Amino acid sequence: MSITTLKLDALKPKSAAYIIREKQHDKKDGTLAFKILPTGDIDAYFIY
Repeated sequence: MSITTLKLDALKPKSAAYIIREKQHDKKDGTLAFKILPTGDIDAYFIY
């Protein structure tokens, strides 16, 4: 699953923070994750 800017803009904040991730192709690859905060801010992480 590819996360585009359109998908990020469409995400709505919830009462608690939540995380969405891109699909990991292989265990040795990292994945891109986004944490959506209750304030509507979005933090980006690379999880390796």
